[in-house]
Amino acid sequence: MALTPQFLRARALRYQRLAIKVRREAGAESGDPIAPRLIELAEMLERDAVHDDERARVLLEVNDVATSCSFPE
Repeated sequence: MALTPQFLRARALRYQRLAIKVRREAGAESGDPIAPRLIELAEMLERDAVHDDERARVLLEVNDVATSCSFPE
């Protein structure tokens, strides 16, 4: 299945929102030994969001180049 830029951007946004929720939960559980693991999860989600956003940008650039090229018939 080919991933579209729109799908990647939507997934990146979802990861960012989840990271915010996880960080909030980690802050609420600061004395709990699970808090560091929650922070690791939030960081992983943020990295995934950046990665998906970059992939979406590249796909959009490739699509723009492909549509701007005109081939003689």
